[in-house]
Amino acid sequence: MPVLWRCLILAWLLVATGCARAPASPSPLTVQALDAAWNTADRAQLPTDGPAWQPQPTPQLRWQTGSRWWRVRLDDPHARRDPGPWVLSLRETYDSPVQVYLPDGSPPRTLWLPDRHLDQPGSRLRLALPLTPAQRDGWIYLRLDWVRHQPVSLAAMPQARYLATDLDRIRFFYAVLAAMLALALMAAIFAMSMQRKALVLLSLWIACIALYHLGMSGELASLLPDLAQRLSPVSFASLALHLGLPLFYLFVYRFLAINRHFPRIARYYRGLLWVVVLLLLPELIGGFTPLMALVMNGLILLLSGLILVLSAQLARRGNRQGGFFLVGWGASTLVATLRAGYFQAHEGTPPWLELLHPTFDLIAAMILLVAVARAARYAEREMHLARRVARTDPLTGAANRAELDSTLPALLDHAQRSRQPLCVLFLDLDHFKSINDRYGHDMGDCCLVETAHWLSRHLRRHDLLARFGGEEFVAVLEGTDAGQAQTIADTLRTAIKRHCQTVNGQPVGLTLSIGIAQYLPGETPQELLRRADEALYRAKAEGRDRCMLAPTPLAS
Repeated sequence: MPVLWRCLILAWLLVATGCARAPASPSPLTVQALDAAWNTADRAQLPTDGPAWQPQPTPQLRWQTGSRWWRVRLDDPHARRDPGPWVLSLRETYDSPVQVYLPDGSPPRTLWLPDRHLDQPGSRLRLALPLTPAQRDGWIYLRLDWVRHQPVSLAAMPQARYLATDLDRIRFFYAVLAAMLALALMAAIFAMSMQRKALVLLSLWIACIALYHLGMSGELASLLPDLAQRLSPVSFASLALHLGLPLFYLFVYRFLAINRHFPRIARYYRGLLWVVVLLLLPELIGGFTPLMALVMNGLILLLSGLILVLSAQLARRGNRQGGFFLVGWGASTLVATLRAGYFQAHEGTPPWLELLHPTFDLIAAMILLVAVARAARYAEREMHLARRVARTDPLTGAANRAELDSTLPALLDHAQRSRQPLCVLFLDLDHFKSINDRYGHDMGDCCLVETAHWLSRHLRRHDLLARFGGEEFVAVLEGTDAGQAQTIADTLRTAIKRHCQTVNGQPVGLTLSIGIAQYLPGETPQELLRRADEALYRAKAEGRDRCMLAPTPLAS
């Protein structure tokens, strides 16, 4: 199964897990907003009835009314008769404090997600206000001095049902968060093992996205309460997101090889990236002004659209990197755009989009990690292939002269340090020029291929066989003394004479002459090869098709 489909199936399973339990149906609520003219902080001064209280069409606290006061009433008769505890939940309050005045006359409470001492049922994915039967019988007054221009959604249900639903949500959230952090760690490990800067950038971006969702969820105060007291969760999320942006755009620049595929556009891309970095400096110092936030959002939309167009162009050209990016990042961009659209329309985030946003960010991270690792593995394979080609004779498949020259000194050094014997065989095909003259160079090439094949068949796995040039070969035999080398050389000579009498149907009658030299401590590779070559010429002079051992300098 393709890796891309595996990633999509895993993402679907995550969403299915998050949605496995049917959403709990909340109790009907009546929500009224106080006219903005009543700008008072004293609950006692609020009107109890009349036109000042404006009914709201949905169970939401909408900031657009200009009001600071709302009141909520549970209209479900079961809510009043049920002796058990209920919960009124508020979604997307972010870091806004909520003052609550209950109908039973109990002291007002202030609910604030970053509060480390917040005592509420369930997780911090929602603000949850527990209600006794007496506290459900009447209007519940809520005061919000400021919110982030998004409606706060309300829901009421029995506490047991709320906790079951909240448990599903928190399991899903932490599963996605853990998966993101695991992917960031995997990317970092791959980066160290493969020495790929793109993987470093991807790892940091995934970590920033995980921290962004942690801040937006409200669970930051549960995991890092001291940090949440100094930096509001939304500010933490914004900082993580904006730090991740230049890392991601730089990753895209490397991943899609924009500089190579689109050299003209690359200059403008780098310029826009520098502008983004410069605009991020005020965020680190003291936050955005509205104008800077507008410019920043415009740049983000411009860069996101640009990289989607470039990836689509690459995908049309058959570039798999562009296809991977288009599928992974395109889906994440679509969901993020949907969420931004709901925010711009001041509608808040629908519950289904609340699940899809982190899920599709996770999909993007998985697909991009797989794509980068795949590209790195492919590049590494191509590099190994190029190195192998550079070390291998293209005709015979044996090592080439360059490989012999680079490997032989190390083998001699190892032989001297380990005090193990080593021998070199210099092999030459007899009367090879006459074969070329009679049958042509194509037949000569076939003879060289057959010779290399049978030599490799009869040499040991750790022996080195190299084509020295023309019809000459060199075999390096580690751990082999002169007597053993003579036996191996005679085996090779006999094998060529037996198996290469006929090549491609032509009676070429190949034979082999071999010179043998044993390595002497302190001898250079050139000196060793020269002695083996002299022994080869002695074998040629004495009638060919034979093996000759080079004498040591002392014996000579």
